[in-house]
Amino acid sequence: ADMVAEPQCPAWWGAGPLGSRDRAACRRIAWACAILVLAPWVAYHGSRGSDDPRYRFPASISHTIRRPAPPRRIYQVFYLYFLAEMLVLARRREAKGMQVSALLLVIGSLHIFVAIPEPEETRDAPRPSAIRSFLHYLGALLCVAGLGWGFGHPKSTRVSLKAGYFGSTALLAGAVASLPQSGEDSEDDATYWRRMLFMVAEYAVFATGGAGVAHPLMQAAQS
Repeated sequence: ADMVAEPQCPAWWGAGPLGSRDRAACRRIAWACAILVLAPWVAYHGSRGSDDPRYRFPASISHTIRRPAPPRRIYQVFYLYFLAEMLVLARRREAKGMQVSALLLVIGSLHIFVAIPEPEETRDAPRPSAIRSFLHYLGALLCVAGLGWGFGHPKSTRVSLKAGYFGSTALLAGAVASLPQSGEDSEDDATYWRRMLFMVAEYAVFATGGAGVAHPLMQAAQS
């Protein structure tokens, strides 16, 4: 039988009990979020980039999925699955806050279809390459904002997960600010640890984001 409990934050989760069907959807969203970053990471680094002439470690998600290869396809499939599950859950529960998150994530899907350019593309076609980079990073930023919209609601999830999300987001911003103009795409050995911080923080944003959806704060349903 469904547990008679409801979220403490109806502004994001929607009103009414969160039954077993909704809880199962939350778990699927969390697993999809974890797989969409971990599986491409394993596929890319497990094969050492396969035939990628610019393979390196550490590498950002943007670098890992920039080529039409298995890591990118895996990322696209699980992002779309993650997004579809969230859209269905938000609509079923008439959850306005979750719908805003889902909308940001829909627009944020730009980053899974528009890849960052290679250095030679930037050199040969600077304007189109700049547009591609802008669209890709705008999508990634909106994706992070979509997760953050949920975490920003009081009592939406555990305080520890909120701290993990906002802490990793702050580390990510700090890593970006500390890197040279080429940013996370730098290949300079002197930036190794800053690029490592960037990668760890980036993956932590997704990990806490998925976990947050799986752990809503609950209370006894009103009779």
